[in-house]
Amino acid sequence: MARAALGWSSAELARRAHVGAATVTRFETHSELIPATISAMQRALEDAGIIFEEADDGSAGVRRRRLRERDRVRFRPQSQVRPDLANKIGKVVRVEPHP
Repeated sequence: MARAALGWSSAELARRAHVGAATVTRFETHSELIPATISAMQRALEDAGIIFEEADDGSAGVRRRRLRERDRVRFRPQSQVRPDLANKIGKVVRVEPHP
């Protein structure tokens, strides 16, 4: 779910976590991995803005954190931006507060 929230393929997570693509697939099919590998994937997701949460009842979930200045962003082709910005990567220069 965290990987999907970012729009990452399993290969992208593997690349950013410095693990093999087969390792990500094994993890997502509920195979056991060594804790260091799980930590590497979690760090990669958190660095990209994912927050892992655990509720009082023991349930868990993920959400994306709000953008911060200097975060890297990519405009998707379907976003409402100038056509020349689609698929471009840039940095957030200002974040406006939400009401």
